[in-house]
Amino acid sequence: MKRLRVNYRTPPDLRAVFSNSFTVSSDGDSYYLSFYEQPPPFIMGDAKEVAQKLDQLDSITATCVARIIVPVGEAVKIAAILSGHITKHVQAAAPVVTNKPMNGHNGKKPGKR
Repeated sequence: MKRLRVNYRTPPDLRAVFSNSFTVSSDGDSYYLSFYEQPPPFIMGDAKEVAQKLDQLDSITATCVARIIVPVGEAVKIAAILSGHITKHVQAAAPVVTNKPMNGHNGKKPGKR
């Protein structure tokens, strides 16, 4: 069977949304990925007032901004690709360990020997 090349097209009016929370469910054949925007509570006041108001909260609202249904086979591919990208990102962001002294000294506070 002939394999066709896929031309990926993103419509220019496709809205990009921010998500900082998600849930995953499955029916056995597909995964349902729900992405949410979960803003922090907006509380004003001095430190004591903010602490009191936060203590009174029972929940915050996370609004679903997108739901994607993915077949299990594609979910496996997505997980592998995403894992690889995250690994590269973490490795690139990791501090480089060297034997050079930092800030002009070798880990000791200036003035102490």
